[in-house]
This record gives sequence, C-alpha cells and structure tokens, in this order.
Amino acid sequence: MWGRSAENDQRGQVGIGTLIVFIAMVLVAAIAAGVLINTADQLQSQSEATGQESTAEVSNTLNVHSSIADLDNGDIQEVEISVGLAPGSGPIDLENIVIDYNGPNGQQYIEVDEDIIDGNDGTVLESGADRGTITIEDIDGDLEAGDDATLMFAINDGGQTTVEWNVPTVIDDDDDGDVHL
Repeated sequence: MWGRSAENDQRGQVGIGTLIVFIAMVLVAAIAAGVLINTADQLQSQSEATGQESTAEVSNTLNVHSSIADLDNGDIQEVEISVGLAPGSGPIDLENIVIDYNGPNGQQYIEVDEDIIDGNDGTVLESGADRGTITIEDIDGDLEAGDDATLMFAINDGGQTTVEWNVPTVIDDDDDGDVHL
C-alpha cells in the first residue's frame, strides 16, 4: 500500500525536466538582459559624447565686430579684424584657428599665429569682454573697389564663423586711411 508505482516515478522525472528547462530559460533571460543593459550603457556614452561635440561646434564661435582695411594710395595694404566670443562660447585660443579666405583672385588658407594677433591678455579669449585683433597682411591678389570676399574662421573644435567683405565701390587713388569692409 505504501509502495511506489511506476506511474509516480515518471511524474517525478517530468517535474525535474520541467524545472531544468525553467532554470535554463531564466539563465538565458538573465544573459540577454545583461547584454541589453551593456548595449544601452554604450549607446548612452556615445550619445553623450556626440552631444558634447555638437554643442561645441554650434556654440564655440567668434563674433566679428569690425573689419578695417588700411589704405595706402588707394590700395588695401592690410586688414585688421576685431573679434570676440559669441554668446555661450567657451574659451577660444586665436592661435588655433584657421582662416579660409575666398576672394576675387582665388582661395587661400591663413594660419593664425601669435605674430598677427593683438589681444587684451594674450591670444586666448575667455569671456565676452575679451577682444582680439587679427591682422592680415598677405592676401593673395589685391582687393579692389567693388570686390567681395568671404572669410571663414575655423575654430579648433569644429565651430565656424563666416564673414562677408564688401569693398566700397569708390576708393580714391590718393586715399590714405581706413575703410570698413
């Protein structure tokens, strides 16, 4: 009466098999969850880095306050460009920018170095009150009356500022002094 039958033995084996399958499913689900969490962490890190780079490209720019050409007998000898930080911009070292000049006689890259910068406290603009003056003396081809030129300032972290120069249509050959571009 208290003995075991063959039928009960089979039920116990089926229960153990079901338990093993259940444990295997839990383990697979745990591994899959770990992979998903790891992937989510990597995507979050990548999106944060992309966001910071994009913010730097958009916000780290220069304001060009003025572009003044120095005339000598009606010819443009050099141009002084007064720059400052754009609102929301981080510090910018003027020595680490490149100017892409596109004028009537072609394109030219101008690397800014310490020799052509005059800043309040050096070459790094750190606040909105800081100003720097970049002097460009060697522009390929002379700018003449009525000419247009474009300057694109490329900041080292990807920000860009573009300026259009329009030389007045009338410049007297005897003029000495300054002309605003």
